[in-house]
Amino acid sequence: MVTIPVATNSVAHIFTDNNTKSGSNDGNTTEAKKRLTFPLDRSHRLSTSLEQRFSFVAAGAGNLEHQISVVAEQTREKAKILQRNLIHPIKYEEENITWPETTGAKIDGHTHAMLSRVDLHINSALSIFILWLAALAVGSLFTLCHLPNIIGVLLTGIAFKNIPFMNDILYIDGMWSALFRKAALTIILMRAGMGLDPVALRKTKTTVFRLGIISTLCEGGAIIFAAHFIFGVGLEISILFGTILSATGPAVTIPAILDLMKKGYGSKSGLPTAILASCAADNMTCIAAYTVAASLIFTTVKLTYEIAMTFTTIVISIVAGFIGGRMLWVFPHEGSHHRHFIRGTLLLSVCLALNFGTLAIGSPSCGVISTVVLNMIATIKWKQSNVKYKEAETLALMWNFFAMQIMFGLIGFEFDIKNMKLQIVLKAISIIAIGQVARILCSFFLSFRCDWQVAEHFFITFSFVPKATLQAALAPQVEDRSKGSAMYHDAVLLRTACVLAIFFLAPIGSILLMSLF
Repeated sequence: MVTIPVATNSVAHIFTDNNTKSGSNDGNTTEAKKRLTFPLDRSHRLSTSLEQRFSFVAAGAGNLEHQISVVAEQTREKAKILQRNLIHPIKYEEENITWPETTGAKIDGHTHAMLSRVDLHINSALSIFILWLAALAVGSLFTLCHLPNIIGVLLTGIAFKNIPFMNDILYIDGMWSALFRKAALTIILMRAGMGLDPVALRKTKTTVFRLGIISTLCEGGAIIFAAHFIFGVGLEISILFGTILSATGPAVTIPAILDLMKKGYGSKSGLPTAILASCAADNMTCIAAYTVAASLIFTTVKLTYEIAMTFTTIVISIVAGFIGGRMLWVFPHEGSHHRHFIRGTLLLSVCLALNFGTLAIGSPSCGVISTVVLNMIATIKWKQSNVKYKEAETLALMWNFFAMQIMFGLIGFEFDIKNMKLQIVLKAISIIAIGQVARILCSFFLSFRCDWQVAEHFFITFSFVPKATLQAALAPQVEDRSKGSAMYHDAVLLRTACVLAIFFLAPIGSILLMSLF
């Protein structure tokens, strides 16, 4: 018998052993593979991790670079004032200039660019501030040298306009210049109204009529005659010559008179009140005459209508000033705190509103008359409660440290030498001289009927020499309104004469008024 089970078992055992050996070999191979692949997996994970970290660092670096660029841009913006360079705040930036489409159009040899409205206002505001600061410093130096500070202020404006390395520093828009000059004129008119004494004015009313109106008409007539019959200027512009050039400069005369009143000069004779009232009447006469003449020359208004409107506006102005002054008797109450501050604020606000409001409706003379009358009426009550009222002192400080520098600095800034021709300058000076001789002689003889000393006669005669305010305000209007017409050449002569009158007569008048007393 064959023992198959044994063989079967042995074969099975053999296969079992073989399978066991093969299984053990496979396990060893897997473990070997695991041992071989573990460093590769670890390096792969490490490289992936490093790659993620590098990408994170790169992203952070990009974010940091962006932040640095933002900070740098903010730093550049903060290094400017109102988007201007800190060293030269008036310098025009390229992005702030709009060049006109029509190239080649030049005015005075320079191609003009149009600034944006924002740049126009910012440049004008900064320029006026720089001009005021420089004029204040130069005027103070002239005062230390015992010279009228108005000369230094006027020369400062002229220097900024005409010296080569300074004429590009400032840019002042014409509207801004007119606005600030009007505000300064308001302050000097307020001081004139406060300086008027109604009691002394009643005593010297005939003197005021002779010196403020008759002498003004004499000077205006002499200027018209000289301009038309001697120098061949057209009749229309000759009439405007007389109405503008014959006006006295209150910005020079009134401060000098008020300083004399503080020192006690003329308190008994009523001379300061007569001069102040005569200056006011002089300016009112010239403004009214200019308004009528300009309306007849540049428009088709009838003469009777214009004269009637002129007298109507004068009456309305006096009534409005009287009512406003009486209201300031009541407001603020005498017992209220800070009443001097409230009075000054109300007075300045109302007078500015009157002057700019009447200018907006085309009747600037109404604002002048109303301002003078309002201040005169208001101070009658204030002087009774406090002789040394603080409002007048405040206005004096405003004029001495702000308004005078603004007005005459801007007037000097209008003085452009390169646009003047010698023939026009000589003709303008001759017309001015003829008018001044007529005014001095007329004022001197008209003042002899008053009971004054000889020095006072000379003083009141030279009080009407200075020219400043109306010449600077009205001459550009005539030139602008006559553009494109046959009168433009004569209008240029008129403006040149006004500029020269301010340049010569304002300092000369100031020196004469300082030296006589």
